[in-house]
Amino acid sequence: MKNGYKTEKLSEDAQGQLAVTLVILAVVSIVGLIWYSNYDPEKENKELSKAQVTKIVEILDARTNGSGVYDRPTVGDVIMNFTTSGNKLILESPDGKLSEADSWGNNLTVLYTQGGFREDVSVRSFGPDGISHTKDDIIAKRHSVNMKGIGNGLKKNTEEFSENTTRGATKGIVQGLKEEGVLGHFTGKFKKKDEE
Repeated sequence: MKNGYKTEKLSEDAQGQLAVTLVILAVVSIVGLIWYSNYDPEKENKELSKAQVTKIVEILDARTNGSGVYDRPTVGDVIMNFTTSGNKLILESPDGKLSEADSWGNNLTVLYTQGGFREDVSVRSFGPDGISHTKDDIIAKRHSVNMKGIGNGLKKNTEEFSENTTRGATKGIVQGLKEEGVLGHFTGKFKKKDEE
């Protein structure tokens, strides 16, 4: 007995188990330190925001009518019932502001564009700086091929073509009647070429 405490010598088995436990504890501690030294919260925020905008753009991309035209939400529309934060995703303003915030607390935005056969939808996180259209923005895009843009162009061009064709045909008929003297015969203003 030493200092009032009874000391016992550990058996060889107990000493071996203690040594293994200490080695495992040391390895786990080293792995933890390595992981922690490589941990980058900005990288994690970017990955979370990328997953977030990708999920939302895929939901919006699936919302098309039978012609492939996007069913664009209007202000106040619920786009999805439960987001990553557990809330409803709602279009809050006409400029595309969504009710869901990214990892930095900035509201995500949605933008629809149309050009020819292609209609695009994109969801944007403003990134860590919180400013739109800078190099740190995180954007997910999808597109749909449809006839909406072509249809509008065809309608406009068809109207113009019809108008020009009618105008040209009318001018051609009038000119032909003038040349034949038929128009002058009724109005008395023109004479046939051989009467001159």
